[in-house]
Amino acid sequence: MQSVSTFFKVEKDMFYKLGERKGVEKGIEKGIEKGAEKARHSIVENLLTKLGFSDQEAAEIA
Repeated sequence: MQSVSTFFKVEKDMFYKLGERKGVEKGIEKGIEKGAEKARHSIVENLLTKLGFSDQEAAEIA
């Protein structure tokens, strides 16, 4: 009797490929979200630094 591993290859499995594709798409979406969040954070940080607000003043504005 042959082993299942001799004729079953994960790389050729349709469900594996679909799951892998969804995982890559999800990872790209997360990366874009993180990049946008980081950009917003750096803009706010730069504004606070350039305007010279203290932490307390910045908290009152927010």
